[in-house]
Amino acid sequence: MSQIKHRQSRLVHGLQHPVKATQFVLSKFRSQQGQRIAFWDRHFRNIPIERVVAAVDEYWKTYRCWSKVQDLIGGWTDKTILDVGCGYTSVLNILGGGDRYGLSIEIEDLRDRPGYFLNKDIRWINGTAERLPFTPGCFDVVFCNNGVDHYESPQGSVDEMVRVLKPGGWVVLSINIFETDIGARDSQHHFSFTREKFLGLLTQFDVMFEKISPVAAQISRLLEGRVIDTPEEKEMIVVARLKT
Repeated sequence: MSQIKHRQSRLVHGLQHPVKATQFVLSKFRSQQGQRIAFWDRHFRNIPIERVVAAVDEYWKTYRCWSKVQDLIGGWTDKTILDVGCGYTSVLNILGGGDRYGLSIEIEDLRDRPGYFLNKDIRWINGTAERLPFTPGCFDVVFCNNGVDHYESPQGSVDEMVRVLKPGGWVVLSINIFETDIGARDSQHHFSFTREKFLGLLTQFDVMFEKISPVAAQISRLLEGRVIDTPEEKEMIVVARLKT
């Protein structure tokens, strides 16, 4: 995005935006669901959907190897696609076609909350990754962007993706990657993954592409016009195909 500024630290950004900093502190005293809703409100509420979609587009093209994803999977219009744990800023917004389903545990809260403009071409469904509310073998592609380390059962969530995929179906995953397993990081991240540990969840897939991004990018940062160097917290992008 053209308005991206020079990289700056979280501290400097917080000092420049005291209202956001106060909201962040207060959100820590809420339940886990309350913290998630507070995060969405802080970054996305009342922002025009066009700006949100532009940030999603930039996020995938710059940090998520979008051209490679499309080269491997092909077009979208003839496919049934699920985004697990996606929320408001789903990659589904930029596909431009296909039978699209977005699943999130807080989607009902966002649907009924003023200031959010959910894409009407996407079927938004409330649910959890460990118990996907779909019949077996109904999706061609499953996305899960920075979700697996949030779930109570990472392997259970991947097994559910396997269950709902058609034979030869695709997954597109991203995850924070660390040099060593540091365990639970906070109330939202129950697990930490090394490259080897994460790939160990994908034994039922053939990994067709993987890459480590040097920046742990967030769409919220792009909307604020900033990119932050995070040398201790990189992200891994994986495109894999279900073994037949």
